[in-house]
Amino acid sequence: MLSDKLSKLRTELKISQTELSKRLGIPRTTYSGYENGSREPDYETLLKIAKYFDVSTDYLLGKDTNKTPINDQEVKTYFYGGADDITPEEKEALDEVVEFELRRLRRAKERVEKAYEGDEEFKRSRNRLGED
Repeated sequence: MLSDKLSKLRTELKISQTELSKRLGIPRTTYSGYENGSREPDYETLLKIAKYFDVSTDYLLGKDTNKTPINDQEVKTYFYGGADDITPEEKEALDEVVEFELRRLRRAKERVEKAYEGDEEFKRSRNRLGED
């Protein structure tokens, strides 16, 4: 799963393994091992790779079908509407509501994904919806 994601993301950017490994600061043979599935990156390297491709580590590991993580600041901007006229107390209250809702949505998503973890029909449905 990880190897497929890495190969796909690199190909989409039209860069070579050599170029990418230089940008990540790792040997090309090491990166090649990640793409062919013979090696697994350590946590720090996985974070570097995710940051480079602007995707979540969960996406790389196949735990999430969304490429990018939920950006808390974007959600807050959406809820606030860019309003500059709210008081600090109102902003704090809104922050708490948004944080609570984000945690609730993430837990719900995890429960759904766990419930359908081995369900091939569910995976095909998600793929048809373009979530992979």
